[in-house]
Amino acid sequence: MFFGRILTPMVSRSVRPAPGLEEVKRELNAIIQSPVFSHSVRQTKLLEYLCNKVLLGEAEHIKAATIAMEVFGRQWDFDESKDAIVRVEAHRLRRKLTKYYEGEGAKTHLRIVLTPGGYIPEFIVNERQTSQDVVTSLTHLGVECPDSQSVGVPDSEHNLH
Repeated sequence: MFFGRILTPMVSRSVRPAPGLEEVKRELNAIIQSPVFSHSVRQTKLLEYLCNKVLLGEAEHIKAATIAMEVFGRQWDFDESKDAIVRVEAHRLRRKLTKYYEGEGAKTHLRIVLTPGGYIPEFIVNERQTSQDVVTSLTHLGVECPDSQSVGVPDSEHNLH
């Protein structure tokens, strides 16, 4: 499972350790309470179920039949070739997550991703920060920064007209 990378001072990029349990729970709650998910009972139940299974170390138990029975109330003889509820709801969940992260969740530190073709969520650290976000963060830490227009631009390029 990929959890993203962060820059470390004076060193090349390194793999970030898995986000903590509380961090994942906070992101899950933020998603569930967002307007994007406000009327999506099935997708909310599915997301909670999938995340909780992974957090409990039970990712190997995440199968279409198990999801159908435990989340959507299907019987033990569930046949995914005749009933596409799990695939359909997982597809809807992926679309909702995309919508959430394109809108109000765009600047979240952690993302919950459900890759197509699978049901095991990944918890990915969001590495994307704008140069202005970096300048703002450093300024709050008391670090002097060049003006935001020159961040990441070599000195030789400032004099070009």
